[in-house]
Amino acid sequence: MRSRFNARWNRRAVSTLVCFFFLLANRSGVAAASSSAERFPYTRTVWHVANGLPEDTVQALIESSDGRLWIGTTGGLARFDGAGIELQGLGGAQPLTASSIFCLAIARDGSLWAGTEGGGLLRLKDGHSKIYSAREGLSDGFVRSVFEDDRSRLWV
Repeated sequence: MRSRFNARWNRRAVSTLVCFFFLLANRSGVAAASSSAERFPYTRTVWHVANGLPEDTVQALIESSDGRLWIGTTGGLARFDGAGIELQGLGGAQPLTASSIFCLAIARDGSLWAGTEGGGLLRLKDGHSKIYSAREGLSDGFVRSVFEDDRSRLWV
């Protein structure tokens, strides 16, 4: 009888201690989260079509050497400098024939390569653009991945 009582009491004691430590940890976690928010007052901004994005569905994102973000969306390509968005292509500074950008890569020479959904492979360099399609050797106009290896070879 005594051993059953001690076993039951031990389980209750352990359960109570676990609950106590959980509540204590939860309270300190909330305090830590609120104090870290006060120490690091960050803000966030969400960019949409109304702010200049060609489309709200972002499929690719890459940072160039000048610190700008290139954004590939289902509606086109855009460049973000931290303050505003500049459209590339349809309605932008340079006309692009493909509107849905699926993947992005930046080559060592500074070229931006963009794989499109049905429009081939796009290369942007020094303000000039070129589309690569089946005529240049692509097997398909749907480019899902672009990668430059250590020998500067482009894999599509």
